[in-house]
Amino acid sequence: MKKNFTIWADGEKGLEKAIKRLNRHAQKMGYGSASVVSVGKAYETKRLALFKDADGEVSESSYAAMVKDVEVDIPEQFLNMADAEWKVVGQVVYAEGQAEVVAEPEQMVKVGKFIEGFNWKCQTCGHSLKKAFVVENKADGRLMVVGVECLKQYTGADGQAIIAAIEFISVIQYKEGGDEGCGGGGGGSQNYKVIDLEDYMAVCVAVAVRDGGYVKRWEEREHGFYGENANVEVLDCTRNHALAQFIGSIDPQNDKAIRMYTRSSSQVVPVVIPTDADKSQAEALIKAWQDAPVLPKFDGSKDEYAEQCKFLAERGWVTEKTAGIAASMVKGPRVEKPNVSQYLGEVGKRQDFMGLKVVAAIEREGQYGITTILKFEDAAGNVLTWFASGCPGYSKDDVVDLKATVKSHDEYKGVKQTVISRAKELEKKVAV
Repeated sequence: MKKNFTIWADGEKGLEKAIKRLNRHAQKMGYGSASVVSVGKAYETKRLALFKDADGEVSESSYAAMVKDVEVDIPEQFLNMADAEWKVVGQVVYAEGQAEVVAEPEQMVKVGKFIEGFNWKCQTCGHSLKKAFVVENKADGRLMVVGVECLKQYTGADGQAIIAAIEFISVIQYKEGGDEGCGGGGGGSQNYKVIDLEDYMAVCVAVAVRDGGYVKRWEEREHGFYGENANVEVLDCTRNHALAQFIGSIDPQNDKAIRMYTRSSSQVVPVVIPTDADKSQAEALIKAWQDAPVLPKFDGSKDEYAEQCKFLAERGWVTEKTAGIAASMVKGPRVEKPNVSQYLGEVGKRQDFMGLKVVAAIEREGQYGITTILKFEDAAGNVLTWFASGCPGYSKDDVVDLKATVKSHDEYKGVKQTVISRAKELEKKVAV
């Protein structure tokens, strides 16, 4: 029987171990073997958890995690609870004075309220418990908390098989805090605080206004012993200064904020309070991203960045993992410009092209080395393309003056383009 599960993004090793344990049970019982059918790509998801503190108060908390969807083929006998009078609706773990409920969202509140005031003893045998299962009577909806050993009394004749299957599921599925089976001990590090997108975007807008515009996190700079270009992290960027306000109090005692978001300065990041205008602009930006069509890039490829921005706008929340993309959304979605491009120059002749803005720079590696495709626009909206050998060192938004030969007049997706070759940057004249 094929079943779909959600595991931690780094949980494949834990899944392999759990499959081996389940197959040992299967061998003893004379069942077939379990196996992994497919593993999907990692993505971010949000889940609700209920926690019970030492005073018996139950609180609600949302957290986000990087997870993967997997399909597993499990012998049918392990999951055959159709004839049982009871079904498992949740698992409860008691540790360090807190009770954690792991259940499907629709069962979470019901199970959480049921364990309020619970004395942590099995309601069948009376033994003390640290890990228990909440079972529900299919006929009348009664709930009971039972331990692993007593679970077989409620889930059908083949109780040990059900226990093995539930233990397998509880080990591989992601849950708050993680354990030995969740990603080989790395599961707990996958939790992220959930931040409302409108709140975060309002702070990003306010930070951008304060700093005179959006400051990106990564920038191509000359770096290293040989002076090659490399992406270097800009610590005083919009993302870091906005995100610091959502990970706790911004003061010298907050080690995480100081260490992660103010490393480039000895001073604490100043808190920015969004104005009503900032909040309105943030709402308008989110709406614009929700409504914006995802336009292809100039080379016809899919614009994955725009797709991700649209997805975040529609989802309505972000985490530290996606805060960088969300911060860049203050620039707004790309709008398709009217097609005003005309051909420039005469084919075969060399001439000067002034004030060209780099709108795209894409490197392609082929049989004869690296080719950089550079797309320029002049002040009138005319498009020029240069297939340059190697890496000329230009980045998006650079403005340059070039002397080049007009190689051809082409058209790409209905847009007239002047293709140039043998381009050389003109020396800037210094005014006397």
